[in-house]
Amino acid sequence: MVVDLVQGTDRGRFETSVLCLARRGQLADELPPNQVYLAPAMKAGSMLIPLALTRTLGHLAPDLVHIHSGVWFKSARAAHRAGIAPVIFTDHGRTHPDPLAARWLDHAASRLTRRVVAVSEPLREYLERKVWVDPCKLSVIRNGVRPPAVADDSAPLSVREELGVPAGAVVVGSVGRLDTVKAYDVLIRAMGKVRANRDGGPPAVLVLVGDGPDRARLEQVIRDANLTDAVILTGWRSDASRLLGSFDLFVLSSDSEGTSVSLLEAMAAGVPPVATAVGGNPAVLGPLMKDQLVPPQDPAALASVIESSLRDLGRAARLRQLGPARVAAEFGLARMIGEYELLYSQLLGSSS
Repeated sequence: MVVDLVQGTDRGRFETSVLCLARRGQLADELPPNQVYLAPAMKAGSMLIPLALTRTLGHLAPDLVHIHSGVWFKSARAAHRAGIAPVIFTDHGRTHPDPLAARWLDHAASRLTRRVVAVSEPLREYLERKVWVDPCKLSVIRNGVRPPAVADDSAPLSVREELGVPAGAVVVGSVGRLDTVKAYDVLIRAMGKVRANRDGGPPAVLVLVGDGPDRARLEQVIRDANLTDAVILTGWRSDASRLLGSFDLFVLSSDSEGTSVSLLEAMAAGVPPVATAVGGNPAVLGPLMKDQLVPPQDPAALASVIESSLRDLGRAARLRQLGPARVAAEFGLARMIGEYELLYSQLLGSSS
């Protein structure tokens, strides 16, 4: 989302740079080298007194600082110490459970922030009720995605061969960071139920695209469930959008979500979705696809909707039509960028 925002913002009005704190990250190469900076190594105690980050921001001297999830307090404090205003923070989603200490720290950060953006209405309500953010500072700007590239009809088959998917198998897939909040262990257990109920039909294979701290635990869950031949962990992929075309169904099993970019991208690509009824997911699917929502942490309910979505070809065809139309109408990238540009202009105008 950050890369899309930087690439799409009107360069005649805004000059944008990205400052990474710990490492450049896997998407940094998608931006020109002169737009990406890496902050110097920070010492213990930098959360309270971020001297190095303050000096770096002072050197860059931006007119506005836009912070994203994960580094709110430290970055807002550094911007404040460097005398930079205004500061915007975008919250892309909360951990689950969300520790009280983390919420208090974010509340303190909100006091140093001019505007706090939530990527869904439920997240805005949560920030007001549980993080005690001043409601006058809160805005909602839903994430948006670019239209997918025109797919090569032969691409899904070649991708399946590349991943080692058995011929004729149906593919259930997901794209995201392997983190406990994504509840991929629930999805794996649900797939065990789906496999057991196939009744001689083509086998179902789960493909998880991404990497993260929960990978080792998930590998153990897969072994314990005797699903080593049914689950493929691809690791991090720079071509995740290419892999989407090989999915028969996209599943988001998260315990908490803001507005999931991977869910939007899957729907835009015409992949039928299944998602937990958390955060912004119900708003993404909308009223016409509400039957594709399931409760979180419920492998049986998840398996049931996966099975019916794979079995009912008419339903799958309808979802392939509804998804792209829904994303184009409500979650386009141009709309998201335009709302951020308007916010930037409003705050820069009020600070001059």
